[in-house]
Amino acid sequence: MEHLSTLIISALLAGLIVFFPTTDEVARKNKQFTQNSKTIIQPTVSSALIISWFNETSPDTTEHMTLSSAESFGDLKSLNIKVANEQLILDMPEAVFDTSEQEDRIVLKTPNYWEIVYSIESKQGKRLYRPLNKEKSCDNTTAPCGHYQISAQALKDIGCNTDQCKMDRESYKQSLTMSQALEKINLGRLANKGYSHLPDYQKYLIHQQGATGIRNILDAQDGRHTFSKRLMKNIANNSPYSYKTLNHYGSQLAAVKFLNYWKNKWEAEIEMIFAEQYKEQIALRKYLQVASNIRF
Repeated sequence: MEHLSTLIISALLAGLIVFFPTTDEVARKNKQFTQNSKTIIQPTVSSALIISWFNETSPDTTEHMTLSSAESFGDLKSLNIKVANEQLILDMPEAVFDTSEQEDRIVLKTPNYWEIVYSIESKQGKRLYRPLNKEKSCDNTTAPCGHYQISAQALKDIGCNTDQCKMDRESYKQSLTMSQALEKINLGRLANKGYSHLPDYQKYLIHQQGATGIRNILDAQDGRHTFSKRLMKNIANNSPYSYKTLNHYGSQLAAVKFLNYWKNKWEAEIEMIFAEQYKEQIALRKYLQVASNIRF
């Protein structure tokens, strides 16, 4: 039976070898990783495939090789965390990898501003279309669409009025370029009104509410503006608060509630991105331990 289990495991690994690194390559990367904590081991296939492999039934033990709750992102508070070059470097306890090495590291790259916007707007490209967009296409819709959820009005603001511009919203690169052009214009508009050096979550709200919208929200927070019905509805549509509730609060409190909600949501999005990176690296290391018998 033991020989049979070994044979099954060997066959499994042989079938996967075209997708995953060889033992020599793993050893080389492992040495590089332990020598330089800023290096991130990159999988040669999608991390989703690796994670799904671990969530399947193991052929020799019939047990599920899933990530344990002890390794969840919520437990990272107990670890020694360092910050270097926009990266989080986590000192991992020996028990996580069953190793005597003291140099185990998980390196999480801090997402930049546009990566966070991308995550919020389209869930990393997983939700390009609004629910009412039955055609699943950005070709004709004037509503927000694509990787960065750009509206037809936003396209006009950057002088991109062609049908090709509408279609380009489905291209990550083009959608990002157009969003950056729009932000530059809107930041200039806000600077002319005395608003500059906004925190990132408020810069994102320019993308969501427009330059005039975010200016009115910031003015309302200080008691200098009363929301129109349209802006109050826009705020309600992008927050957990109903229009009736916000209207009851009044403009100033509604603005405060809305801004606090998005400040917290922005921070939660960053944590979620870190959590995904962490889960992917743990799953990759576990696979490499099984596939090559290398201990990190």
